[in-house]
Amino acid sequence: MEKLDEVDTKILRCLSGDCRLSYRKIANTLNLSTSTVSKRINRMIDKGIILSFVPLLNSTLLNINMYIIGAKVKPGYDVDELAKEIGKDDFVTNVFLTVGSYDMIIMIEAKDNRDMLEKIKRVTGKNGIERFESFQIIDVKKQNPTNMP
Repeated sequence: MEKLDEVDTKILRCLSGDCRLSYRKIANTLNLSTSTVSKRINRMIDKGIILSFVPLLNSTLLNINMYIIGAKVKPGYDVDELAKEIGKDDFVTNVFLTVGSYDMIIMIEAKDNRDMLEKIKRVTGKNGIERFESFQIIDVKKQNPTNMP
């Protein structure tokens, strides 16, 4: 696990609030030089701490149908490998390994119910899926980026 110092944490807090902030704005806010902010952000990108700079989209306003699949993996199958395989599909937005009733939670996007059924069959038809349960997200009440402590 990568240890972050206070400066890195403050930079990440700024970006979590608005990923469009310029390095100059972050530098002014934190009383740092622009080059320091740039070097630290690039280092965090290189180390895989910052994965991307993306906006949070309102799926309801964009008519994007979102679904969650809870999947239990058959004994003897490699959960990590199966998750990687599932994650290769472009309609899969997230794959989380979990503890509890399911071994993984998979989020997918679909145009409509027919498209959703096709995509759920594609995901759950993979070798290693023992059972699954799917849920349609009908409205998002809160969606935030990861919060920094």
